[in-house]
Amino acid sequence: MTHAPPIDAPPIHAPPIHAPLPVVAEVKGHIAAVAFGIATIGPGIAIGLIFGLGCLAIARQPQLTTVIRQNMILGFALAEALSLIAFVVPFVYANLN
Repeated sequence: MTHAPPIDAPPIHAPPIHAPLPVVAEVKGHIAAVAFGIATIGPGIAIGLIFGLGCLAIARQPQLTTVIRQNMILGFALAEALSLIAFVVPFVYANLN
């Protein structure tokens, strides 16, 4: 016959079953760095195309320099926003655990 512990006994705390290992945290950091590197390839190519083709357009039609420059800056801002989002997202997901 087994006896239950008295009601006034302190609760027994077991260690967590899925405790994070230092290796897992280190690997997460490397995966986030690789993901950021891959995610910046697209915006980098887009920014290069925006300014390269913008310079060609200004060379062909110098009278439209103001309009072309405005469109270049807008395109640059949109492409750079993707890169900034790709930079922030790994940090957000790394801190969820």
